[in-house]
Amino acid sequence: MLRGRRWVVETDIANCFSAIPHDRLMDAVEERVSDRHVLMLLRSMLRAGAMEDGSVRREVTGTPQSGAVSPLLANVYLHRLDRVWRDGGHEGVLVRYCDDLVVLCRSRRDAERALVVLTAILADLGLEPKAAKTRIVHLAEGGDGLDFLGFHHRWVRATSPLSRHVLFRLSAVGWKPSLTDHIP
Repeated sequence: MLRGRRWVVETDIANCFSAIPHDRLMDAVEERVSDRHVLMLLRSMLRAGAMEDGSVRREVTGTPQSGAVSPLLANVYLHRLDRVWRDGGHEGVLVRYCDDLVVLCRSRRDAERALVVLTAILADLGLEPKAAKTRIVHLAEGGDGLDFLGFHHRWVRATSPLSRHVLFRLSAVGWKPSLTDHIP
């Protein structure tokens, strides 16, 4: 899976759900959906606005806050990122779920280039990486690791005498084993 890619660009997309431009989002939806009733419904949902302090505020960016369709719309829009990354032959493997993403690279130099390219692609989409959560991590035995999709990923040596290779290990973020936990 990793195939020597132990340098990782870790980031989230800043204000992803509130920054996606409606017109460009609808262009992305219209690439696959042609049913005019579905398109009208989506446009209505985007224009509906939100009630704040007794008045309705209508934005020209963003998906419906806390709406069930928000993750779907974000993924439809961010599929453009996936496509540009894949078709551009960029260094590293992009792994993304909604607004959380990592890029797995073979060297620090590749990771630094990947971050520059990723930032440029996001800028073309009207988005940007969240500065506070953006970093380059080297997965090494005894290293810090990284948090991605609610799990902490780190590089550790296998404990079995039959497994002398190094394993990539997951643990839930914030989870600490206790005497009451039973792990078969």
